[in-house]
Amino acid sequence: MKIHNSIKLKGMLLACLVTACSNPVQRPSLGKAKSANAGGSDNPHSGTTTVPPKSVDTQALKQVAEQILAAQNNSCSATATGAAPEPILRLLTKVEYNNSIASVLNLKTNYAADFPVEQRILGFKNNATTNLVSDSHMDAYLNVAKVISKEFVATNFQSVVGCALTAGETCVNTLINGVGAKLWRRPIEKAESTRMLALYNTYA
Repeated sequence: MKIHNSIKLKGMLLACLVTACSNPVQRPSLGKAKSANAGGSDNPHSGTTTVPPKSVDTQALKQVAEQILAAQNNSCSATATGAAPEPILRLLTKVEYNNSIASVLNLKTNYAADFPVEQRILGFKNNATTNLVSDSHMDAYLNVAKVISKEFVATNFQSVVGCALTAGETCVNTLINGVGAKLWRRPIEKAESTRMLALYNTYA
């Protein structure tokens, strides 16, 4: 019974590890935007000659303003705001991966040493548009996940998860919603928990 549970829990942990990811931090826009017609200086007192404004047709301007206001939707209802955009997922860097395994599973080995080389963009290695999962990435992640799950089950499982391998599905649910949530950095949804529990039962 203990051997069977060990095998099933390895498969369960593998599912959690392979799909671990994080949401990227939105980068702020830096710098002061300049008008395309600006003279090249942001200083309003640069000493240039001021050209007096020409006379304008105030009635025409009023009509344009009324048309703009009439076309705007000033509704503050919840339905008018629309759905939130989908979050952009990115790969963990090698350092982030190792730190996550050390923090969650208490395994302190450089597991990411053989991962594919990370692409640098302007000195950063966490660009979501360039660091994508290729076939070589997937092979490396699967191989490392197997090593990690085997080592974790053999050494730190009970101390980290808080239950014994012989507890069956009860312990697996604790693994999914406890360790899994930490690896995914968010709560595990019910549908996800059901799918992972089905994966566990497949290896029974």
